[in-house]
Amino acid sequence: MIFTLTLNPCIDHYITLGSLNCGKTNRADKSRVRFGGKGINVSMALHNLGIESKALYFAGGFTGDGLTAYLDSAGIANEFIKTEAETRINTKILSADAETEINAPGGPVSREELNAFIKLLSQIKRGDTVILSGSAPRCEYDAVGEILEAIGKSGARLIADMHGADLKKCLSHYPYLIKPNLEEAAGSLGCEPDPDNAEICAKELSRYADNVILSLGALGAVICFDGMTGRIPVKNPGYKVKSAVGSGDSMIAGFLYGEMHGQSRRICAVAAGSAAAYSEGLVEFELFEEIKSLYGVI
Repeated sequence: MIFTLTLNPCIDHYITLGSLNCGKTNRADKSRVRFGGKGINVSMALHNLGIESKALYFAGGFTGDGLTAYLDSAGIANEFIKTEAETRINTKILSADAETEINAPGGPVSREELNAFIKLLSQIKRGDTVILSGSAPRCEYDAVGEILEAIGKSGARLIADMHGADLKKCLSHYPYLIKPNLEEAAGSLGCEPDPDNAEICAKELSRYADNVILSLGALGAVICFDGMTGRIPVKNPGYKVKSAVGSGDSMIAGFLYGEMHGQSRRICAVAAGSAAAYSEGLVEFELFEEIKSLYGVI
């Protein structure tokens, strides 16, 4: 079984406009909302690729109710711990020349709520895969450390996509896969995020994880599997980027798809990330298949 853990889920509010004029009234061309948080994004991407998972998360307030209703309607198995604090709302501003994100911090999680979430993890068993993604909630306790300890006791495989101190905590548990972006990888190693040195970063991180996907956005990814490090470029079949949000999460889903179907995990990861950028929501299966074919993977 695959479990995704989202400690700080959200509603993403997308606003599209021609140009952003700071300090003035702006009128949007269109607006939409999408329910997410990195772990939940992975569950949705897996669902689109025909792979079942179960999303475990915190949720509170009317926004948390909306998130749960959405997952239920999408047919994604889920279980949550209700929090006193409302689930956060993030703002994504899509203008002609840039994509600007304003991510809210999320409400605090109490000791009782954290204990209840850790109890949820008792259903995870040896042989399962657990994906711990995104930011940690505000908490007076070491939520990530306690959750990692519970995952370790379960014997499940750990896939981690976090940043800063939380990524370092994950590395101490030697994950099966990590998927930082270049800035997150450089931050964890104490070096500058230089794309020319991405291979060096990936090799260094591979000392602490079985597999490394170091995402480079439009430049593709540096992937370190089985002791081999290589750069996989993005191949665009001619589509315009609609939103990069969720592309990294879709790369994890693509990696697992390749593993389950005996296809190249490298190509499937990059193809899924690219398909997500060209899709209105997350990765669309038909587009994923089309992009894979550009690499010679059918």
